[in-house]
Amino acid sequence: MKEVGMFGRVLRVVAVGLLTLFGTLAGLFIAGETFADPGGWEAVVLTAAWALPLIALSVLALVWPGRSSKVLPVVLALVAGWVIVDALAHVIDRDVRGPVGVVSMFAVLIPCGLLGVHRAAEAGWLLLAGAAAQFVATVASMDRAGGQSLWSAFGGSTGVMVLPFLVLAMVFLAVAAAERWTDGAGGTQRLGHAH
Repeated sequence: MKEVGMFGRVLRVVAVGLLTLFGTLAGLFIAGETFADPGGWEAVVLTAAWALPLIALSVLALVWPGRSSKVLPVVLALVAGWVIVDALAHVIDRDVRGPVGVVSMFAVLIPCGLLGVHRAAEAGWLLLAGAAAQFVATVASMDRAGGQSLWSAFGGSTGVMVLPFLVLAMVFLAVAAAERWTDGAGGTQRLGHAH
């Protein structure tokens, strides 16, 4: 049983490490693109518009997982709904403002993943829901008249969001399954579980 408990702990570290790496690289890429165009003070405001909520929600997830478990599903549902509506109705001109929906989803999914430091199952389900919403938004925004294929739709920034968060969701759900199996077999106590 100790081996299973160790596997769960290692898997959790891997999941959080991958999430942090992806979040850092993607965040730097988004900020870099924003400072390249439009640049200046507008770039500062646009970057702050997604980075500050991401930081605030991340702190909430890491320090107060109980509160975060109530707040993050609501925030994710609102952002997911917005992203799908925007994909269907083209509320924001992507050519002028960029991928606002994608960046909004990114800013919510990173904190959802960080909840996995304490609550792997909740993080996994939130990431899975967010990846599914982004998938729906990507398919909804496909230019069928122009003959855009599903493959090419997922090659852009919108689609690139789906796969990493889907993989991370599966890893966090595997952590939760390993912990449940260990607990159910009378093994080690769950680590990282906070109320």
